Amino acid sequence: MSASGLLTPTSKVVSQSIAATGAGTAFALPFAEGYYASLLVTTSQGTVDVALQDSPDSGTTWRTLPLKFTQSASSSATTSYGLAFKPAIGLSDAAAVATPALTGTAVATNMPFNIKYVRPYVTLGSAGTTVLSITFTMTPKGNVVQ
Repeated sequence: MSASGLLTPTSKVVSQSIAATGAGTAFALPFAEGYYASLLVTTSQGTVDVALQDSPDSGTTWRTLPLKFTQSASSSATTSYGLAFKPAIGLSDAAAVATPALTGTAVATNMPFNIKYVRPYVTLGSAGTTVLSITFTMTPKGNVVQ
């Protein structure tokens, strides 16, 4: 840590094999000016959607944030996706943000969220979807405070 209290950016990695629709492992983030979320998906068939969720009450209930990756379609190759966003609403951001659908197009909207309780939520397109691996990474950007 530097004398100013700022930390070197670090990554939070959740790596798991997912065979059904559901929540990934929850984790905490350091406070930062912004974040970059990356996703690597390898599927052999079907579609995969991944959205971010947070919990305003320490993990009892979860809400879907307007932060969702592009849908991964059938492919035997590994595909990577990314989202950049800030944990605050600025003058250039919309005043009201609707909760996005868990499937469909990508969404990346700046908004306040609980950095102590964040998780990916995976939706598999059908019962026949086969996911070989999903690797989800969150990286703080800019000034990072412990």
